[in-house]
Amino acid sequence: MNQRPFRSRVSIACVLATAALVAPLAACSHSTPRSVTAFCNTLAQQKQQFLSEYDTSGQDPLQGFVTGMSSLGEIPVIFDRLDKVAPPDIEPDVAAVRDSFKQQLGSVSGMASNPLGGLIGGIASSLTAAGPFQRVSDYVTANCPDPSSQP
Repeated sequence: MNQRPFRSRVSIACVLATAALVAPLAACSHSTPRSVTAFCNTLAQQKQQFLSEYDTSGQDPLQGFVTGMSSLGEIPVIFDRLDKVAPPDIEPDVAAVRDSFKQQLGSVSGMASNPLGGLIGGIASSLTAAGPFQRVSDYVTANCPDPSSQP
């Protein structure tokens, strides 16, 4: 009897089993840690990128308005990035702020067909997210020093 095909199948099975066990560990090792430092660094990076991309100084008022309006879609993206690194104690609030911005953008886009519904939806979203907005703001103030205010 030829033992080679059996050994070959066993070897392949061992390799596949090992890969299945190691792959999740490898995936976890490349994720950004949830920490105050990661959150504050991401915030500083996103703030700098946003300000450099959407700076309206030197633009005429109409162009500044257009630039400002086009920047609104970037805000949920920024909060999504912050949510991925937010420490567990603030993560639910960061997610709520992100979701609120997404919902408000959806309300704005729906205002053309239903202005009153869009307005009411935007107000409701703002009211339900007031607590998370305040907690994220307080967290940033307490934990993330503003580099521009330091000597």
